[in-house]
Amino acid sequence: MVLPADAKAVEALLPDQLCGSSSDKRTIGGDEGVKNSDDDFKAILQAVGRKASDVSVALATTSGSGQRCSVTIIRIAGADPALLEKTFLEVESRSGHNYVRTTVAGREVWFADSTGGLTWVIFSGDAMIAAIAQDEAAGAAIVAQLP
Repeated sequence: MVLPADAKAVEALLPDQLCGSSSDKRTIGGDEGVKNSDDDFKAILQAVGRKASDVSVALATTSGSGQRCSVTIIRIAGADPALLEKTFLEVESRSGHNYVRTTVAGREVWFADSTGGLTWVIFSGDAMIAAIAQDEAAGAAIVAQLP
């Protein structure tokens, strides 16, 4: 699936409910999204040959029911999908986050047990979709809702 180019249209794809609570949604564009990102993301952006103005981020978060859950869609307009996936996995591996390929909710995803919680990543064209939850059942429920 190729995601829409408009950041607000991408934001509309985010789940309205996460982990049993209403999600708070927002969109971050270009310079702001890259300025606030970590060095790993900046390395990915450089490796795929794109710039801050190519980046749009749509984010849904919740901390209801005692559980922090989130979904982030990062679109890097014009990024080669295969290079984006390969570069993400390499950069994350160097940072100590080892992702494994698995199937969740009938979808092929990359999974890691990271410091912020359990993380599932799906690649869709020039976008990465990351879901974070504290347990596998909550993560599977989020993945089932993703575009």
